[in-house]
Amino acid sequence: MMTNIIQYLKDKFTLSEVNEVQVKNGVHVYEVLKEGKKYYLKYFEKKSDAKEILCYQALLRTEIPIIKFYETTENSILLEDMTINHEYRIGCEDDFRNPKAIKSVAKWFKQLHALSYDKTVNFDFLSEDDVEFKQDEITLCYEQYGNDDFFNLLLSVRIQFNDYLKKSDKILSHGDFYYKNFFVNRTDNEVVMFDFNYMKKGLLSEELSLIRRNLRNRSKESEEVFIKEYGDYDEVEYEIYSIYRHVSCLLGALSIENFPNWAVESKELLDAGILSRNLISTKSKINS
Repeated sequence: MMTNIIQYLKDKFTLSEVNEVQVKNGVHVYEVLKEGKKYYLKYFEKKSDAKEILCYQALLRTEIPIIKFYETTENSILLEDMTINHEYRIGCEDDFRNPKAIKSVAKWFKQLHALSYDKTVNFDFLSEDDVEFKQDEITLCYEQYGNDDFFNLLLSVRIQFNDYLKKSDKILSHGDFYYKNFFVNRTDNEVVMFDFNYMKKGLLSEELSLIRRNLRNRSKESEEVFIKEYGDYDEVEYEIYSIYRHVSCLLGALSIENFPNWAVESKELLDAGILSRNLISTKSKINS
């Protein structure tokens, strides 16, 4: 199959050389040569993943900085190698501690999220996520973890929280913020995101939560730089989503034999009563 893919790409794009860099979940990334010049090429085994091509095509009609693309088929896209002239480099972990890069990240995402309200650009092909507290899932967590205070409180506000989230706007979400998914300008630290394989419509809070967690894991100051640069957002929605995320982690951990590291924080917050206090505080803000 691999040989068939490479031959297909060589023929479609008239390539002289194709070297695989990465393959993950049916998404192949190649370094390729075309007319003596180096490019990157992505090939998607699954049609659902090939929506990334549509993302590039839609974003091209906006002013948001993205990697240039040159040719496409229904399941592959030829992309610019932004490192070829040494003006840009791939992101690294240190960028999560670099205030200039973090500010650029905030500006890029602010620009992306603003596109959600631009009726001239069509992103109808993207799926839309719903975030909802479900009674049976809360009950299951209660049965497994105990903690009457938190889960009984959550059951009592479940409908109220769900109603709040249903009224919240859905934004365009990149969905995969990570330093290996952006390029950085060597001169001014301008960031250009790429890899739109997880792009969707969802809550702003979900996107901000992922970005803030990744930055906070390196330093609290990095998270604060991002928040200040990004600006206003619905703090109540963010708090409700944070509770939802912790419950989702606790629920997901139940299906794994050895308790996973990614759910440890949620369990600690539950046991310490912090989730209960956060829930009470959030409920008060909605009712005020």
